[in-house]
Parts: sequence; C-alpha cells; structure tokens
Amino acid sequence: MTESPASPPSNTDEKWLEAEVCYLNLEGGFFGLVTRDGKRLLPLNLPATFSQAGAQVKLQGYAQRDMMTIQQWGTPFHLTQIEFIDPVNKAKPHNPLI
Repeated sequence: MTESPASPPSNTDEKWLEAEVCYLNLEGGFFGLVTRDGKRLLPLNLPATFSQAGAQVKLQGYAQRDMMTIQQWGTPFHLTQIEFIDPVNKAKPHNPLI
C-alpha cells in the first residue's frame, strides 16, 4: 500500500519554523510564508486568522512536492500547527519579490 501524496510524512519529529506572512498581489492575490532562511512556502490551509501581512508566526507542517499551483510561487505546504509570534509586525512587511 502506498501513502497518498497529501499524507504527512511518517517522521513525527517535526521542527518548528519561524516565518513572516506576506501578501502577494499575483494571480488574484494570495498569502505566502517566507521563513527566516528565505524559503518560500505556499500554505494550502492557512487559517483566515493568520492572513495578516507582516505577522510573524511559528509553524509546523510538511511540503507537498508532487503538486503544481496556479500561483507558481513557493513550495506547496500543509500546515499542521501554526501560532503567532507577533500578529502585527511594526516594521515594514517583507516583500519576497524584491
């Protein structure tokens, strides 16, 4: 039996990542996550509460590598946990396109 592509990896030792929520005005507009080390994650299940450009969050989840999206930005990513570090970033929000 094979695991479905949307299934989380069997490794239960997921690490927390820190990221900034950004809004990209492409393909109708969408929210993305840019990690501290510059990786672009396209959340497939971002709760509306966390749709705040400039918010700092910590998250866990897994990449969906066998999938293409219309956004063509970042790695499609399923969130398993997400929490605010700072819901309103006082600094200018990061623009990952610059």
